[in-house]
Amino acid sequence: NVKNYRALSEPLKQHATYRSLDYLLRQELKERNILFKRMVPQYVRGVNKFDQGKFSDLMGWLKERGLLTNSLLIITSDHGETRCRWKEREDFMNSFNVSEGAIHIPLIFHSRHLPAGIEIAEDVSLVDLVPTILDFLGIESDVDFDGLSLRPLIENKRVGKEFEDRPVYSESWAYEVDSDTTQKKGGFDFFGNARSLQDEYLAEASIRKGGFKYIWRNERVGTHGFYHHPSDPFEENPI
Repeated sequence: NVKNYRALSEPLKQHATYRSLDYLLRQELKERNILFKRMVPQYVRGVNKFDQGKFSDLMGWLKERGLLTNSLLIITSDHGETRCRWKEREDFMNSFNVSEGAIHIPLIFHSRHLPAGIEIAEDVSLVDLVPTILDFLGIESDVDFDGLSLRPLIENKRVGKEFEDRPVYSESWAYEVDSDTTQKKGGFDFFGNARSLQDEYLAEASIRKGGFKYIWRNERVGTHGFYHHPSDPFEENPI
């Protein structure tokens, strides 16, 4: 499935091989109608292997060198992974959508200067990270940030009106590739083939507040939806 495979660099060859195997595996599981039954446990095993392997090694390395003694460690992610629909295709993935599983990510603060064991239930966002870091470091900025400092929530467990009133915004962009190599921009398709970039567009955007969530979808993707997440976590029954 990969054109000019021999001409690819070794990292791209590895990428193309893994993506091809992933594609073939998903197709086989779909035909057997057991895609989610197999993919979800496999994904969880992969996360656990990372936690107990590379991540554990990194934490040990930082601790041995005393780098955790007077530091603020923040653990987060750019996206999650979930069962979702994309252009009538149902899969276990994250790309191009703002389904809850794709935008609900870990956010963990670790420091000996912070109270331990606190869990915050309020909706927060990655845009809150920079204001929070600057607040803890005592650095003032005249930048008008979209986010808020989470320090009051972390230190006092206090939910201010600014958190209660604000909606949380998310968006996801998609791109489509074309065989026209005269285009200046480019990217790699599912199998690692180099393609020129024909078009990029905002695929989905969402606003969530108080357990409700509105999803705007580009007409290329589907129709808009309004959901109540606590009673409909997979966003299958629009209100």
